[in-house]
Amino acid sequence: MSRPWVLVCLLLLIVFTSQLEWKQQYGNDETSPNPSKKQQYISERGEAVKERLSSLKRKIYRNLMSLCGVFESSYYNVEVKMRHALLED
Repeated sequence: MSRPWVLVCLLLLIVFTSQLEWKQQYGNDETSPNPSKKQQYISERGEAVKERLSSLKRKIYRNLMSLCGVFESSYYNVEVKMRHALLED
């Protein structure tokens, strides 16, 4: 083999083995029972976002229901006016 190919192969071997060592050192930390502060912060923020979304959904639902009530009552008023108009003719 030529010298550049040997250097490329050695470089790839070093990169590959360093990746394996890194995964062995830090890969087990993710499954530890005590979450890190960053993971705890992320989960707390996730819960806060879920609560906020739930609150917004309830607010939107209430607004839609009140609008439905307004439309229903105005439809009823129009219907009553139309009946009165038809009875007068």
